[in-house]
Amino acid sequence: MGRAGRPQGPPKGSTEEANALAGFLRDLTAGMTVRELAERYRTSKTIWGEYRSGTKIIPLGRLNAVVKDRVRDERGRTTMLAKARRLYEAAVTAEQTVRSAEDPGAARRQAEADRAESEKLVKALLQIITALTDPDEPVGAGADAELVRQHLAEARHRLGVVREVQQAAERVLADTPERGEGEGEGRAHAPGAEAEDENSAEDHDENRAEDQTEKRHEDRHGDRLPAISARGGVILQSALVHDEIEEQRTEVALLWQQIRPALTGSDIVQGIVLERLDTPLTSATPEATGVAAKSDAPVTEIRPTAARPHRRRTQLILAAGIGAAVAAATAGVLLYALPERHDAGPARTLSSPPQPQPSSSGPAAGGPSASQSSSPTPKPSASSPRHEDAQPDTESSAPAKDADVTDLAGVYAVSEDGKVLQWSGTGKSWRSIGSDADSIVAGGAGLFRINESDKWISQYLPASHTWDRIGSPGAQFIQQGSTLYGLRPQRDAVMRWDPGKGKWIRIGIKSANLYAGPAGLFSTNPDTGKIWKYNGTPDNWSEIGNRGADFAVGDHLWGITPDHAAVYQWTEHGDGWFRVGDAADKIYAGGAGMFIVRESTGQILKYNGRVDSWTLIGTAGADLLVTDRSVYRISGDHKTVSLWSGHGTTWTTIGASATNLAAVD
Repeated sequence: MGRAGRPQGPPKGSTEEANALAGFLRDLTAGMTVRELAERYRTSKTIWGEYRSGTKIIPLGRLNAVVKDRVRDERGRTTMLAKARRLYEAAVTAEQTVRSAEDPGAARRQAEADRAESEKLVKALLQIITALTDPDEPVGAGADAELVRQHLAEARHRLGVVREVQQAAERVLADTPERGEGEGEGRAHAPGAEAEDENSAEDHDENRAEDQTEKRHEDRHGDRLPAISARGGVILQSALVHDEIEEQRTEVALLWQQIRPALTGSDIVQGIVLERLDTPLTSATPEATGVAAKSDAPVTEIRPTAARPHRRRTQLILAAGIGAAVAAATAGVLLYALPERHDAGPARTLSSPPQPQPSSSGPAAGGPSASQSSSPTPKPSASSPRHEDAQPDTESSAPAKDADVTDLAGVYAVSEDGKVLQWSGTGKSWRSIGSDADSIVAGGAGLFRINESDKWISQYLPASHTWDRIGSPGAQFIQQGSTLYGLRPQRDAVMRWDPGKGKWIRIGIKSANLYAGPAGLFSTNPDTGKIWKYNGTPDNWSEIGNRGADFAVGDHLWGITPDHAAVYQWTEHGDGWFRVGDAADKIYAGGAGMFIVRESTGQILKYNGRVDSWTLIGTAGADLLVTDRSVYRISGDHKTVSLWSGHGTTWTTIGASATNLAAVD
């Protein structure tokens, strides 16, 4: 569920068309913060802020993905996709026209750079495919063979997409004037296409625009190659090609991140170098960030990160014949390392969901049986090999650390300038214990910081007041009890941090989101939306419910039905769910109870443990944090942090300017 973000000023685009697109995007993502957008669509908070302010034009493929995600009904989605394309085309054409007037040669230079980049991406993908299919040194031997097969399928698919983009880049370059004369006046056409007159291009109907979008090559992840259309002339085609190259560069970098651990030592991959565009090749040590720690050693390999594709942009360069191997491994732990296989668990149980049309006095009707395709984990087989935990290699582990026994109980916040702050426990006094924070996670396992600069995760060691880097970027981190869990960047595996062995262990495959609390760890399947419960051992999950609008975990698991019409509680036995209340937009839970927010009234309500029995405790803000014993609120403008008294609607202000909260009771 989206949380209310801080108020936005008027759009700041350089053209009216850019501002119109920004306004459309704001309406489309209303109720979502830039943090949530960055996590869901794999782009940084900074970039999302620029998209919504109009200072940067969102790529068409990403815009389409947001429309399809946010608009559920088919007819409305068709209309919105057509509108999104019109606004995008107008914004791009206006922006590029201004740039061409200021620098006539810019379009030609961009077209040449795009063609060169597409060639590099093709070569890099060919080398990755060769490495994954090398018969002399099979990558899947002794590792997760199914995951390797997925990576190979992804690489082959990605190669087809990039080759299409490469062909489009060649066409754009051929149609781009040498010195910018007449840009935007001519029209380039795909082979066999007839030219449209200007009026018909302007007046295309919404259904035809949607049909053209839907007929494009479809990625198995759901994105599409934007159409290289004749309608906008060279200016529009160039922008579409450039956007898609940026998107594919990010996807190839993500793929390389995931397979690199399995390719270490292979002669096939010699010559692939990951280079930051904003850093000379000879300067491989990133700027120091956060509170210094003994283990925050200089990084000797520049590796791409999913969350910062534009700020820390990467490039795959093929240097055929170079004898140097891939750069040395970093000092951290790779969350996305290919894991060893674990013991199979017992068979799954059948389940049923929170239902949109329940009975107020009894459990919801049973849902469909669990199936292989809907599981977030592969079904165990009696013939599955049994292995004890393998010794960690240099790519998936870090040395175990001595326990830091200092008490971590307290409230922590991330300030607007990225500092990690700890509340003194009285008044409004806070002290800084770190910096470079995007977000924090706290619980029985400790306090962890996800870095703003590179998205790596570090653990706070209060005895030494330092931060210890323990993992690479992940899509989500969450704690349950005294255990830290994470999702790999592409959400293709659930991982558990083992502090004793200093490594991450895979416990399940793909997941859209993780939910955790006293009642356990839960995962939603990205394809079906069904929710599964972790049973405590790798690859041992039980399907317990169908899709919900949101879930929260306290002493029980709670869910909101997809239509937001009712709140349900799981009985903790098989397929049992029962309704506890009516409409809710957001839900929060912890040891202190279960709470909902109704946006229509702006109220926070506490569940009293009886069906339809709720108590008003205050007005909603940007976010709510429920711990074992307390409830904290960030105000709608992110300027105030408050603590609920536990009675009535009384709240006490304890601090200011926070974007994220975490606490250990």
